[in-house]
Amino acid sequence: MATYLDQQVEARRFAKILADLDRRLSALERTTQASYTGIQGGALDIYDEDGELRGSIGVQPDGTVAVVPVNTPPPPTPTAPTVTAALAGLTVAWDGQWEDSYTTPSDFALIQIHLGDTDDFEPGSGTLAATLTNPAGDALTLALDSYTPVWVRLVAATTAALTGPPSPPAPGTPRRAVSQDLLEGVVGELQLADDAVSAAKVAADAIGTDAIAPDTVQAHHLVAGAVQTDALAADSVAAGKIAADAVTARELAALSVTADKLTANSVTAGKIQAGAITAHALAADAITGKTITGSTITGSTVSSVTEDGATVRLADGQFTLSDSSSAVLSRISPGGYHLLDGTGRLRTTVGPAVGPYTEPGIVSYGPPDDNDPCYSILSDGSLRFSPVEPPEGAQIYDQAGLLFGTTAGGGRYELILRSGSYPTYGGAQINLYSALGDGTGTEINLGADHTHVGGLLTAGSIATGRVGITPTPDKPTPLTITGLSVRGDHFHGFATLDTTVVGATVRGVAVTDVTSHGLTVWVNRSNAIRTYVNWMVIGS
Repeated sequence: MATYLDQQVEARRFAKILADLDRRLSALERTTQASYTGIQGGALDIYDEDGELRGSIGVQPDGTVAVVPVNTPPPPTPTAPTVTAALAGLTVAWDGQWEDSYTTPSDFALIQIHLGDTDDFEPGSGTLAATLTNPAGDALTLALDSYTPVWVRLVAATTAALTGPPSPPAPGTPRRAVSQDLLEGVVGELQLADDAVSAAKVAADAIGTDAIAPDTVQAHHLVAGAVQTDALAADSVAAGKIAADAVTARELAALSVTADKLTANSVTAGKIQAGAITAHALAADAITGKTITGSTITGSTVSSVTEDGATVRLADGQFTLSDSSSAVLSRISPGGYHLLDGTGRLRTTVGPAVGPYTEPGIVSYGPPDDNDPCYSILSDGSLRFSPVEPPEGAQIYDQAGLLFGTTAGGGRYELILRSGSYPTYGGAQINLYSALGDGTGTEINLGADHTHVGGLLTAGSIATGRVGITPTPDKPTPLTITGLSVRGDHFHGFATLDTTVVGATVRGVAVTDVTSHGLTVWVNRSNAIRTYVNWMVIGS
């Protein structure tokens, strides 16, 4: 039988075992589980607490071993740069601070420096000038090829090649060493190498006469035509400097040799070219005689013949133009300008008073037949035509034509198109009247015994149509038509049935409420069969 002492010993032993197990378990939990773990031929992906891939460690798809961030946020906005003018350039500095963040992102890579022409330019690959890599801030001097003002903006980039928004712009202008690159007088003769200045580098008129030493320009230095007349001073070329026969007629300007430059009897008849002396070269009263006195030509006839044989003749107070056969083609007299047909018959006259009118106008005559009185007259606001062939023995009563005027006492303009007529033969006429201020509208009057219209006739005072009505049996049934716009002051309506059962079945049709804008059509029928009605509204 076990004693109490034995039970205590056993209990202490069991407690020792439990304490040892507890110690070993705690040591095991504190030990790293991947102390000797490796990745062979792959990469370890890193995910955030939401399960989104944020990076990769190990062998990448291109065969390199790297830590690659994925799905990282873009970097914050850098503060505006400090731009300082430098000699032919700019010094751009960043203070390492951010516009919208207090800390620099862990995946910071660099700061891009962009240059633009305006303060609102958008940074891009074409504006990138340099980069800064110190996350705590840095400065860089850029060399520029001009002295024009530019704007500078900074853009941050991460190791994942993500860029953030651009910084506020800052202006800058490169500094010159002095107000201009080369001061006047800096480059002298001693600074120029031999043959450094060629002819192409010398501007026109850059070398004046005061810069040329006496006797330094010899005849062999002048190219042909180098010395022009405008480069010679007055009286600088003396007669002794001109070679014999050097000046010919080609070298003399027109009218350059005047009478005071000619010695007496130096010009003989043999020196005057035929036709060289014209009328404008003769002084007044230079030629005298019975016919020509001073600048006045007197006599009964003056004529001139052209190269093609036509003759222009001034006689009996008129000009005439005749062809080579002496047939008169035109004549100008105080009565006007007349065109003839070559046989002496007048064809057209333009004169101060033509035909039966006292107003200026144009008359055109018909074919060359003395018994044919046809002609047209444009005068006195009208264009009139005589009948082409009046009946035998008939007299012209009213000429055909187009007349313009005003109605008697009405102050209304009127245009008349008239066919013409004889005492026993009627004529047709169309009168067009203008509107008046009292509300009288435009008007067209047609006067003719018969009027024929070859096509469709449309009038604003007439409206027609066809409508179908399904009536109530044995009860007049109306249908109102609207949307018309009939011209006139009084309106009349008409309607006819389009049916073959008039009488017992279709008992009647009527119209009421006739206006400019519509009417009501009525049908009375013994049954409810749809019935068609042709209607018309006429305005007057």
